[in-house]
Amino acid sequence: MSQILVLMMQHNYCGEWSGNQNVQNAFCKGLEEAGLKKAGVQYDPHSGGPRTYQAQLKCLGLIFEKDGRMLATKAGDDLANGFPPLPIMQSMLLRHQYPSTYGSLPNVHINPRIRVKPFLFVLKLLNHPKIVALTNEELAIPVVFGHMSDCIEICVKKILELRDGAKLADMFDDRQNDLYLPRSAGAGKTIPNILDIANTCKNYLQACCLISVERIDGVERILFSEEMRALYEDALKLEEQFIPLGPEEAFQRAYGAWDRIKDTRQIIEPAKRIVSAEEGVILSQFYRLCGEQIVSEVPEAFVEEMRRSFGFDKSKVLDAILPHIANSLDFFEATFLELSKGGAAKAIAFEKAVCSLFNDRLHFKAKHTGQLRRLHGIGGYSDVFAISADDQTCGIVDAKASPTYNLASSDYLAMTGNYIPNYRELAEGNPLSLEFCMYVAGGFSGDIDYKLRSMKAESGVGSSAIKAIHLLYLAKEDVTIAQQQALVEVFKSGHVLNSIRI
Repeated sequence: MSQILVLMMQHNYCGEWSGNQNVQNAFCKGLEEAGLKKAGVQYDPHSGGPRTYQAQLKCLGLIFEKDGRMLATKAGDDLANGFPPLPIMQSMLLRHQYPSTYGSLPNVHINPRIRVKPFLFVLKLLNHPKIVALTNEELAIPVVFGHMSDCIEICVKKILELRDGAKLADMFDDRQNDLYLPRSAGAGKTIPNILDIANTCKNYLQACCLISVERIDGVERILFSEEMRALYEDALKLEEQFIPLGPEEAFQRAYGAWDRIKDTRQIIEPAKRIVSAEEGVILSQFYRLCGEQIVSEVPEAFVEEMRRSFGFDKSKVLDAILPHIANSLDFFEATFLELSKGGAAKAIAFEKAVCSLFNDRLHFKAKHTGQLRRLHGIGGYSDVFAISADDQTCGIVDAKASPTYNLASSDYLAMTGNYIPNYRELAEGNPLSLEFCMYVAGGFSGDIDYKLRSMKAESGVGSSAIKAIHLLYLAKEDVTIAQQQALVEVFKSGHVLNSIRI
């Protein structure tokens, strides 16, 4: 979304957007140049593709239309100008409501009597004691029946019927009204379209780390992300507070005031800071890079790629990206949290990301050792070997890409019987003292604290565990080398670490 907004908010794309196909096609060409859209000749001179992007951005409260121009709301302006994207988009999803400006569009046409915050409604379902998890088919139930907040029990009843063996097609009492969609009524594709809407809902929630997705008994299910509990509880308090439906600008600006009571900005011209198509392409590419890996210094390979692929000289690239490098971890946040719950398929990527955080943000000399085999003896090593900045001490870290890691007995024995006793093999002859061992995971279950205390008593090495989100918050605090020893003392504490203050 940040990449798309950067391009849309350039001056030459913010002229007379409405009815100006040339401007809209130019916007799509910018998306192609930035790698956000497949390149190709525009087969339809009146293509609605640009207007589809416009509708999506409007749906999420990021833009509004005024005097033929597309302007950014407070959320859109912040997103386009490099603010941390995850909290912005989480707020927009939890505030998303019907009725809305988007819901009133001709091809959407959501019944104005529907009064619900749909993403919050789904999270509320996941917190219902009889539900806990939802399949994509079950998610179709709130799409159809989640008309207002007190429809929860209706949805619970129908989901339980599905689980008892009923078919989705049998859940609709009045098919003509229950399954009505403006663009597919009578087309025989209504249920597939509703399942598509359910899948889009899931994708939005997952992208913003509000849910996790697991395969349980061979079926993909979504679950509530427990680390987002406080965010959810705050949104739930405002469940019945709705923005009045009125003129587009007033509604969208109220919706887009994500971090304040209302948007009081004086909007004279859009995106004052971004004034060239070249800078827009550079920033959109840089945001993509930051979403894929941790960037802690000038990425020379990226600068060279911008020169080779786009013809931008180094000074132009540096001028565009230098103000954003310090906050680049904000763009990696959603990726990191997704990796932390991604299971075996994401395990190695998560190990490498944890190693990067220890290296680049916590100032350890960290090595990724998870795939190394011992030259002599059986087994391997912990995922990360971290040497302190003063070369005196070290720690070993195991990264577990799971939302419910419980420190199984096999992992306990691997740590106490192999990783701890053999850590010197990674020290390459340096007389390092092993100060801590640590587990990093998307989330924990079971009595982790008891197992960590037992591990500390048995091995003599301080043990701890930390959720990925708390490690990420720690990495954002700009820990100094001078504070590292105090940090090591925290890592030796023998329990699960939450909020860390050094």
